[in-house]
Amino acid sequence: MEQYSTSSTNLASAFLRVNEESSRHRIRIDARDNKGWTPLRLAVTNLMPNTVAVLLDRGVADLASFVFPTEAHFDEYLGHLKGSSIEWKFITAISAMTLVECLEKRGYELDRSDAMAIMRILDKLGLFWFRVNDPTCASLLDDEQFTDDAKKTMMKDDDSDSTTLHDLIQMRPREAARRFTCMDCYELARAENKLWKLAYKPRLACHSLLYEITSKRFFSSWALDPVMELTHCRLPILCSEMIIDDLNNEDLYNICLAVEGRQRARDGDQND
Repeated sequence: MEQYSTSSTNLASAFLRVNEESSRHRIRIDARDNKGWTPLRLAVTNLMPNTVAVLLDRGVADLASFVFPTEAHFDEYLGHLKGSSIEWKFITAISAMTLVECLEKRGYELDRSDAMAIMRILDKLGLFWFRVNDPTCASLLDDEQFTDDAKKTMMKDDDSDSTTLHDLIQMRPREAARRFTCMDCYELARAENKLWKLAYKPRLACHSLLYEITSKRFFSSWALDPVMELTHCRLPILCSEMIIDDLNNEDLYNICLAVEGRQRARDGDQND
């Protein structure tokens, strides 16, 4: 995963710029390694959304030939996170959500197997059952020092939005997801001069909130068709969306698993 500073992205951009300017020793950025993997696929597997964005935006990676990593490929990466703190697991999950957004904005369409692979990352990180109860972000607003820091912490570094961390905490996750992209949350989560200046417990609560904001939209969008299937399309889409709004990510994941299991059973019957 990319570090919470911007150094990895800056290095990737600088390398590509130098490579483009070189007339004699230009390196093939889309070259495959001995496993047949391209830099783009490696960056996706290692949940590096900014590196993916750099590769695609500079035109040195091709989505037309891109093959989304399997669950087993992600498992290899997740193995490096054993023993990591719950905070880093939240940041890893935010990275995964931002990665999905990054690919979709640049034209890649996830299929259901891709989405399920991403969901299983969050399951294996143990985030469905983990709840930040002490302190929650809302309760942190009773702390005068935290409130003061939160009011000074801007969601974005430019002048395009004046929302502060204090404002974000008071929003409903769905409203926050409408106003801010996953990349906005990702940049806030890893910025050294923002959340990382806070004490551990407040910082953990904030990372948990950013995870909730980025993941709710993902699960809601992928759970709609399964909910419609399980109800045999007897409910209007609006009613199904209202049901989804009231469910947490674990519930939505289980719904997706149920429909996936039914599909596998149908496929098995057809093959018999």
